[in-house]
Amino acid sequence: MKITLLFSFSVFLALSGCRESMAPNEDVPTLNQRFHGKYRPVSSIAEEVVDLNFDGKPSADLLAEIRDLATTDLRIDIYGPNKHLAKRSYLFYQQWPEQYVYNSSTRKEPTAYDSVATVNYNRQGATRQFEFDQSIKQIYVQPDETPLAYPERFPLPESATIEDGNMIRVVNRKRFYTRSGWKSMRVETVYKRYTTAT
Repeated sequence: MKITLLFSFSVFLALSGCRESMAPNEDVPTLNQRFHGKYRPVSSIAEEVVDLNFDGKPSADLLAEIRDLATTDLRIDIYGPNKHLAKRSYLFYQQWPEQYVYNSSTRKEPTAYDSVATVNYNRQGATRQFEFDQSIKQIYVQPDETPLAYPERFPLPESATIEDGNMIRVVNRKRFYTRSGWKSMRVETVYKRYTTAT
């Protein structure tokens, strides 16, 4: 009886020891459960104060300055491999209310502040592939294979850091139209997951 029990235990150990261990950043089912979904901004801070809503009260809080920013999405898609997809796919989609400034007299976008110009916002975004670092603390967004027509509107994030509580901190360089003209600055936005459905 002891020999049978020892033999069974040895076989169990041998079989369980043969399983190949998977790197945490390659474990698609676990990563899908942990990160797949849509995220909304809970904070968005510019590196300097700006008056983007032209109310005369500059602020670094972009959720206060850009009305539609609070309803834009950061979307993380984690799929495969499966019968429809030969390789795994990690996709990073970031929306942003992009400024479109237009002077109806010149029919152009002004290069400096123009009191006649109108400012409109259009929610747009870009989808890019990404990788996780080994410790699942950073997201490395991959550059576009084909350069985008307007790279200043869809900048590659400078960094994307995973935080506790289903949150991701993304740093971008954005271009804004202000009473001082066009300004380029770093923006740090923290997104929180609100749904796992995409």
